[in-house]
Amino acid sequence: MIIRLADITDGSGSDLTALVQASFDAGQALTRVNQRIAAFEHRYGFAADVMRRDVIAGDLSETEDICTWLMLMNRRERLEQQSGR
Repeated sequence: MIIRLADITDGSGSDLTALVQASFDAGQALTRVNQRIAAFEHRYGFAADVMRRDVIAGDLSETEDICTWLMLMNRRERLEQQSGR
């Protein structure tokens, strides 16, 4: 499938500008989410993937912090899917 720029814009450039801005905003959001996940990893001393594994196994309780951390991980995965990473 081939998509031409003319097929997705009105010629004014505003559609393209909106696409670029949305991509930039998603990139910024991903950076902020990654920073927050890194802060949790630093605070608790283990990687997010280890935390998720331990919660699933029942070895780690779902505290408010852990739930926030899990939500951030889910948000990161959605942002990565949206950006094609």
